[in-house]
Parts: sequence; C-alpha cells; structure tokens
Amino acid sequence: MSQHFLAKAAAADGGQRPAIPSLPAGCLGELTLLRLVEGEADAAERAEVDAHVDACPQCRSVVAELLRSHSRGRTTARSDVDTSLTAEAPPLAPGSRVDFFVIVSEIGRGGMGTVYLARDTRLERLVALKFLAVTDHDAVARLVREAQLTARFNHPHIVTIHYVGTHQGWPYLALEHLRGPTLRDRLRHGALPLPEALDLALALADALRTAHAAGVLHRDLKPENVVLDEGGRVVVLDFGLSQAAGEGDAQTHGGTPAYMAPEQWAREACTPATDLWAFGVVLHEVVTGTRPGRGVDAAVVVSPAVPPDLRGLIERCLGPAASRPSSAAVLAELSEVRGGVGGLAAPPSFGRSVLAWGVLILALVILSIGEILGAGMIAGLAGRTPSAVLVGVAIFIAVTPLVAGVGAVLLARRLRSFGRSLSRIGVAFGVVNTILVLAFVGHILHADHVTSGLARGLSSLLGLIPLGLGVWLFELGRRGSTEPG
Repeated sequence: MSQHFLAKAAAADGGQRPAIPSLPAGCLGELTLLRLVEGEADAAERAEVDAHVDACPQCRSVVAELLRSHSRGRTTARSDVDTSLTAEAPPLAPGSRVDFFVIVSEIGRGGMGTVYLARDTRLERLVALKFLAVTDHDAVARLVREAQLTARFNHPHIVTIHYVGTHQGWPYLALEHLRGPTLRDRLRHGALPLPEALDLALALADALRTAHAAGVLHRDLKPENVVLDEGGRVVVLDFGLSQAAGEGDAQTHGGTPAYMAPEQWAREACTPATDLWAFGVVLHEVVTGTRPGRGVDAAVVVSPAVPPDLRGLIERCLGPAASRPSSAAVLAELSEVRGGVGGLAAPPSFGRSVLAWGVLILALVILSIGEILGAGMIAGLAGRTPSAVLVGVAIFIAVTPLVAGVGAVLLARRLRSFGRSLSRIGVAFGVVNTILVLAFVGHILHADHVTSGLARGLSSLLGLIPLGLGVWLFELGRRGSTEPG
C-alpha cells in the first residue's frame, strides 16, 4: 500500500470512529478497499485507489475505518493459544503476582490486549491471563457481565473462564490454557477434508447455539478465534470480548473486516444472525480453503467447490439477516449432512468396535485350541515330548496381548490421540510379553519345537493352511541334540 494512500486514510481518521457511509455508485466499493487494506490488491489496483481517494472523501472515511478494524484484528502471537488481544497495560515480568496468579511468561500480543501464561497458586494449574485494553467503566461492566455468563456454560467447545479480575486498573480474564494450533494455522495448509470440516462446523454451531441461548453474542468469529487443542477438541475463544472492548453502543461493535456482516458495516445492532454470517464465511473457508467472493453488485458468491449439500446452508448464512437460520437450525442441518454427505457416516462407536474385536479374538481362541490339541496329538504319535501341548497353550497366552495391541492400532484410526497412545502401549506390552514367555517356555520345557496355536488358528481361519498342519515359528531344538527328533 502506497504512502500516499496511507496518508489520505490517516487524514480521514481524525481520531474518530466514523460510521461507514453509503458509497456513491461511481465509487470503487468496499470489497476493493478491503482487498487493498488486507494486502491482496495488485499494483494496478493500488494506483487506481490512490487516484480515486484523492477526489473522494467518502472512500477515505471507509478506508480509515478498514485500517482501524484491520489493525485491531492483526496479531503478533507466537504461541499455540489464540492471542487476538493486545494491550496498553504495563508489561508483567515473569514472577509478577496478579491476585493469586504468578506470571510465567508472555504468550503474545494482539489488537485488544496481552496474554500471559500464569500459574494458579490455589489449584496449581497453568492458565492463560488475558489483559484487555479497556478502561471505560461501562465497557468493564459489560466485560464482567458477559464473562460471568460465558463462565456458566461449561461447554466443551467454548473456552473455560476460571476467573475475572482487575490488576492496576486493567481488567483480565483467567482462561483455561489451551495447547494446539488455531484454525487459521490449520487453514494455511489448505481446506480441511470434508469429514473433518463438518465435525468442526458442528462444534462451532453447537458453541453458538449454547451462547445464543444464554444471550451472549460473539461478534468476531474467525479462524484466529478457534483453537484445535491437542486432545482433538475444537474450542471457540473470546465470546463477547469484542463487544466489551468496543466503543459507543454496546451492540454495534464491529469485528474483523473479512468476517463482518453487513449490519456491522452499517453500524446497526448485532444479533445472533450476525454470528451466523461469520459462521458461513468460516464454513466456506474450511471446505474450500478460500473465503466467499463478492460480485459486482457486492452480493456474496459461493465457490463452486462447496459440496452441493452445504451450498444452500452457506448461502442462507450469508443472506439477509432476517433470512439467516438460527444456530440451532444450523446444528440440526449439519448433523443431517454429516450423516450422509458423500456416503460418509459417523464413525462406529468405541463400544461397537471393541465388541467386533472381541468376537474376532474369541473365534481365534476356539480355532487355536483345536489347532493346539491337534498339534499335541500329532506330537504324541510321532514320539515327541507331550510338552508340545503345554507349549502351544503357553504361546497362545503369550501372543494374545500382541494381537490385541495390533488390533488396538487399527481401532485407533477411529480414535483420538489418547487412543493412539494406548494402542502403542498395548503393542509394546504384547511384544515384550511374547518374547519373555517364549524364552521361558523354551528353557523350562526343553521343547523340540514351539508351535503357535494362535498363528495356526489364524491361518486356518483365513483358509491359507489346511487344519492340522503346523506353523512352526521357532525351532529351539532339544538341549544337547544336533538334530531335532
């Protein structure tokens, strides 16, 4: 953006927050100005805007407002926790005390405050302290009211507020400390796979439904305010904070330009429909990797890449405020889409998966016992030591945990990271258990051969080897013999 353009915008600012006027028919339009502010305009567009701004005070006012909103939404965060707030509050050094919290480090700064990692000395846990650049008494009161309402939610997809306080005149929130990237970080790699995108949209819609039912609006829903934590949770941050830190009418504070509804641009009252507009933009972005475009008449253009079953929902979310669906209706429609789009079905429950594996292992047990007894009879007829039967039973006991662990690996494809960790532990235990038992059996019983009843049963189950033929896994040899009997 040229210095000439910035100078014009700064002159239009005048330190005030002008309402965005209706632009004359010959103006460039808010979309072009927004592209310039966000750095998406090319050199030709910048030159065109420079020339137009020289002669159009109305566009200068719009540009000034866009620059302020863009500055509020910019973040310099360096952490895995969303930090869309920056502050004028004095910095806090590590070890500083804030009520019963001890500062550990600064996490990051953004448009409305500073975020610190802190230790809660009462419960010995880490929290995120978010200091807001709010000194107006009315704004502080609004912040406290909305934080108190949000703290009551106890919702898995809304960040938990542990405490609301003030320190040296600056209000702050003590939030749960989330570890994980923001949705914006994830979208830098492109659109989400459709199942993941739908699951994320369901989580956002559920969070909005809960907040709206309690009378709390977000007003600034965007990928930067959504965290994908290490446990697989989708968590929405900053409910009500943009309004609490706003100026003027408590119901008309704007959000981030690319996600603002038309009523926010017009400085009209925000309603739950305002959040649904931002939700529609985010949903479009997660399924296509891009935000919806604008036509020459400023109408929203939904990308052809949007799946047909989602197109209608997104178009309604991005329509006139009166025709936008409620968050509850969006949640219901998404649930239906998630169950059937593209042949997708909800993953099987943990209980059904465990039952299926249990039936398989039981079948292997039955077949393996038959194989073990058959191996024992053959060994007896051949004059071998009858300990072969005991060896087979022992090996079955040894190998079963290994098979269960491998099964857990396959099952973990349906589970979150916790399940994957358990499956790795199960496999490791199975391997160690198998080696120890096999070594013990071979040493104590002095067996000629060690047969795996489990392997024999599995091979027979698959029809690869006829029943009664052994699968010889280990040849330990009789102690002192050069050739097994």
